[in-house]
Amino acid sequence: MLRVRMCAFARRVKNLSTLSLSVLGFTATAAHAEFSFDSSFLEIGGGNTSSEVAEQVKAMSQGQLPGIYRVDLSVDDRVVEQRDMNFIRETPSQVSTPNGLFPCFSLQALTELGIDPARLKDAEISPDKCV
Repeated sequence: MLRVRMCAFARRVKNLSTLSLSVLGFTATAAHAEFSFDSSFLEIGGGNTSSEVAEQVKAMSQGQLPGIYRVDLSVDDRVVEQRDMNFIRETPSQVSTPNGLFPCFSLQALTELGIDPARLKDAEISPDKCV
């Protein structure tokens, strides 16, 4: 009876080792595999073309991509709220930032945050309605 159990155990070990060697063979092959793809298949956010995708990849080397990010807003070192903000690429006339982006605030949003409207009357508004 002991011999029968040992034979069954030996078969399991043999089957297990064969299976594990097979799996190791597949993972080694996958680790050395390379791939390529046609960039015309790429789309970002609503069907941007591959040339627009390539432009965004190029922009990534210049800092973070423009877009909508969730941020905590603070006024006078006091967290006011968390909201989704649109960030735009800085222009040459603006002070440079580490990530190359600036938040896009509307006049209404700044007023809602408690900024004095009298201070905003001479504010420069960009074509995309950012102060």
